[in-house]
Amino acid sequence: MKLFFALLLLFFIIPQNSLAHETEADNGISAVMHLDPQDTPVAGEVSTIYFDLKDSSNKFNLESCDCYVVISSDNQEIARLMLTEEAGDLKTQFVFPFKNLYSVSLQGSPKEGSEFKTFDLNYDVQVGLDSSTRAQHPH
Repeated sequence: MKLFFALLLLFFIIPQNSLAHETEADNGISAVMHLDPQDTPVAGEVSTIYFDLKDSSNKFNLESCDCYVVISSDNQEIARLMLTEEAGDLKTQFVFPFKNLYSVSLQGSPKEGSEFKTFDLNYDVQVGLDSSTRAQHPH
């Protein structure tokens, strides 16, 4: 019984990683989200958020999309970021301000003349480290 409580306590004490590499899909658009550094964002440090996006109809391209990454915490929107494309990667950067559970949403609407449908892909990200605890839990 003591072992059970010790393991349970460790589960809540050791920082949990983001829920990375989950595929979300909406209206024929699907994407896997990746976070840098190493899918473990650190509060107070820059994280790069990447999306590996697939379009079942092959009609999506970033130039024809009003695309944003919306970051929320405790049901409050805290950032609305532009998505950029570099060497085929869709990405943006963000500094998660503190340790917490965040919602990261990739939202896209077609510009006039585009043929793909509006989509909203949602991911949960747990930021469990800050710069002071990062040294205690190296990757």
